[in-house]
Amino acid sequence: TLISAWFSPATLHGAAAQYDFNGNFNSSTNGAALTTGFAAPAVSAGVTFSNVTINGGAAQTAFFTRGTYFRMTHGLSVNGGGNRLNQYTLIFDVMFPNRPSGWAVLFQSNTNNNDDGEWFVNPSQGIGISGVYGGMVADGTWNRLAVVVDGVAGTLTSFINGTQVQQVGGPTVDGRWSLGPVVFLFADENQENA
Repeated sequence: TLISAWFSPATLHGAAAQYDFNGNFNSSTNGAALTTGFAAPAVSAGVTFSNVTINGGAAQTAFFTRGTYFRMTHGLSVNGGGNRLNQYTLIFDVMFPNRPSGWAVLFQSNTNNNDDGEWFVNPSQGIGISGVYGGMVADGTWNRLAVVVDGVAGTLTSFINGTQVQQVGGPTVDGRWSLGPVVFLFADENQENA
């Protein structure tokens, strides 16, 4: 289940792409609407909207089936001295009712979706990548998950509800975690998409 996604380049204050899932896939920052796609084990995309209570307040959410992913054309400018988006923050408000398999991908930078995603919840409910996971993303609980990617500094840092829980080196300018104009949310090539 997903309530909102917020995406911002780290060096361009005020530039953001935000999606609130208020009964549609439109951007609340006047960007391009999300579109859906699907990967195995799904044979079609499945999304429904519903009203829920989160922390005592009413909210509308999008519930999506395993294998459904969202294609986001973010509209943000390149940065970090390269030809791609190299410094950015991606924030999700999510709740996994339960995960039928151990891994839950959060985003994929390769729009062919033919390699591993870039950020995951692992089978132990930690968040991260490259064997470095931290914190706990418990099933059945709403959490605000954030990743800060800085290809210039060479870091990927994960947060759960505002607390840093993980950091790994590896991002480079125009490297693996850099983004082109489109990013996939919740897409992975080998069913690590609980």
